[in-house]
Amino acid sequence: MDGLQFHPRSVFLPRAKTLVVADLHVGRAAASDVTFPLGERRDLLSRLRELVADTDPTTVVFAGDVVHRFDAVTERARETVAALVDVCEAAGCEAVFVRGNHDTALDAVRDEVREAYVAAEE
Repeated sequence: MDGLQFHPRSVFLPRAKTLVVADLHVGRAAASDVTFPLGERRDLLSRLRELVADTDPTTVVFAGDVVHRFDAVTERARETVAALVDVCEAAGCEAVFVRGNHDTALDAVRDEVREAYVAAEE
C-alpha cells in the first residue's frame, strides 16, 4: 500500500483510512517498581486523541501488546483500554484489537480480539 504516513509511534494507511498503533503495554506502570508515577493513561489517551485528530481514521487498529502483563489485567488497565475505545468512538471510528505476544489476558478486557486484521481500501 503506497502513501503510508508515519506518525509518532504509529502509521496511517490513508487509502484504507486506518490508523495502526502497537506496543501500548497498558499496565506497565503498575507492573514496574517505580516511586514516581508514570502518567501512563494520560499519556496514552493524549497521544491517541492527537493521532485521531491528525488522521481522521475510520478504523484504529491496536496491533499487539495492548496490555503489559501476561497473566492478568488489573482493573486500572481495563479502565485504560475502555478509555482508549471511548476516544475512538468519540471520533466516530472503530477500534480493532489484534493479539500480540503479551496479550494472553486481553480477552478479559475485550470481547473481540483478532489474530490478524487486513486493512482494505475504502
